[in-house]
Amino acid sequence: MNFDGLRDDIIAILGGHRVKVNTFSYENDMMNFKDKDDVLTALIHLGYVAFDLETEEVYLPNKEIRQIFERTLKATKWSNVIHAIEHSERLLRATIAGDEEEVAEQIDICHRENTSILNYHDENSLASCITLAYYTARNDYRIIREMPAGYGFADMVFVPLPGRDKPAMVVELKWNKKCETALDQIREKKYVETLNGYKGEVILVGISYEKRSENKEHVCKIEKVIL
Repeated sequence: MNFDGLRDDIIAILGGHRVKVNTFSYENDMMNFKDKDDVLTALIHLGYVAFDLETEEVYLPNKEIRQIFERTLKATKWSNVIHAIEHSERLLRATIAGDEEEVAEQIDICHRENTSILNYHDENSLASCITLAYYTARNDYRIIREMPAGYGFADMVFVPLPGRDKPAMVVELKWNKKCETALDQIREKKYVETLNGYKGEVILVGISYEKRSENKEHVCKIEKVIL
């Protein structure tokens, strides 16, 4: 069930986003839920999501909680989300290997299977899809959205966690533009410089989605540099 849009909100939270919630209508009743806000508020009380008091948003606070959500999703057979999580391992391997066609295909799969929440209107919506598609990368990386870098803000930066033998990655997204434009922006605005102190391979990833194109497919271009 997508009770009052609850499933869509859970997908967004799993994708690394925060979701607004009204906690004031909840009456501490674990049997009757009027809307998704009541459900999310109950999850706050139970400790399964974190709550930002200033922004009134919920989010997943750590790896352990994410793993609980994964197990629950499998038990409830939310197959579209489970497929996205399963495909994310293949996506990460393809990105590191520089397989542009496979990267584009895996992101297409994530988009098609989660189209209810990932309807595209701008680059921020595209970022929702990419974050969910790279879901399991959180096991090896700290993923930073809109990271101040060089002369702008890098859309997504993947910084390897201590002890992980993985290359760093800088991902730039473009909506209704060529993905070569994304790579040009990474270079021209010196986004790689945000990895100050990092030594090793950095993968530059440009991803675009042409809503105006006939097939509406994602396109990916990958370059590798050494710091």
